[in-house]
Amino acid sequence: MHPNDRCTTVAVFDDDVTEELQRRAKDENGNTIFVPQDMNYEQWSKEYKSKLILEQGNIKNKKEKLNFQENINDFVKNTIKIKLYSSRQRANNISKYQNAIMKKYKNNEKENLAMLDIKTGKLIGKITTGTKTTVNPSISNIARLYKNKDNSFILIHNHPENYSFSLTDIKTYVKFKSIDTMIVKSPNYTFYLEAPNRNIKIEDLKQKYNKIEKIINKQYKSFNGAEKRDLIISKLSKDMGWIYEKEKN
Repeated sequence: MHPNDRCTTVAVFDDDVTEELQRRAKDENGNTIFVPQDMNYEQWSKEYKSKLILEQGNIKNKKEKLNFQENINDFVKNTIKIKLYSSRQRANNISKYQNAIMKKYKNNEKENLAMLDIKTGKLIGKITTGTKTTVNPSISNIARLYKNKDNSFILIHNHPENYSFSLTDIKTYVKFKSIDTMIVKSPNYTFYLEAPNRNIKIEDLKQKYNKIEKIINKQYKSFNGAEKRDLIISKLSKDMGWIYEKEKN
């Protein structure tokens, strides 16, 4: 023995003793549950995260919506952003052009758009500027959207007043399979959309969007336009099997 050392004595258990032990975790509703002590994140995600779905009709007021959003933030750790930022070069470029777009917005108070290469995050062509309510890629970039292979580009543009994706944004995304990810930057939030399944006709998409919008407007009359838009895109994404994420800046 050594005086004043920091050794201690611990118990040793055989596998047959520990195999049935459990630990605390959270379920899809934010409730405390017990899971096997050796369950890893991937196993938990497959079992519970897939069930973490926004049921719009059960949320009656802003307080409930905010409480639900807190649960969302606890469980959904921006899987789209994790994918995009897995490459340092791509991450640096995405951040760079998000900042460039917002800088332009502060100067011109219009929507601005950047199209990036999915592999490197490098800017394709130039940043384009539209009006206060809409923006389009350049003519040369539209040509690229038509001719390039699926999942080749990232489209980033800004929205005023914290609005999420518009119907026009969604229609563009469905039309061009060459877009891998869409990002909307607003003053307080960044919105991400990834749609593995886009096998829907534009007219059917429009009808589906309008139907959801009508329900949301009826159920959440006290919500402002940006909050309603967030709910609409959440519901649409749920129905379509898309990944929709919202991050506070």
